[in-house]
Amino acid sequence: MKNLFIILFLGFFPFSLFTQQIYITNSISSADIVVYVTDNFWEADLCVMRVNNFGEAQGNDGYWYFTNTIVNADKQVYFTDRIEQVDLVIYYVNSISQVGWQNQLKKKLLR
Repeated sequence: MKNLFIILFLGFFPFSLFTQQIYITNSISSADIVVYVTDNFWEADLCVMRVNNFGEAQGNDGYWYFTNTIVNADKQVYFTDRIEQVDLVIYYVNSISQVGWQNQLKKKLLR
């Protein structure tokens, strides 16, 4: 009965299971997402806040925890300086109120 409850709970709340534990890869071919960091807030698809604890990176809201081990990562990210080859443009923020998606169509990239 307990297992049935857990399965039902997870089935009703699948989006709460997403985390944003990021591993930075040096190879564009092994990356799940190619990312460009912009200096302009209005150009970003996602406003990201770096967090120090992986528990703070729950959800798909823009709180990123960078891990040193590929095994713990939810996504492998390659950072590039060329905006024309990217999947996602991000802007780093320091305020919780600024974190979030500006382009909802790109949200599926981190699921």
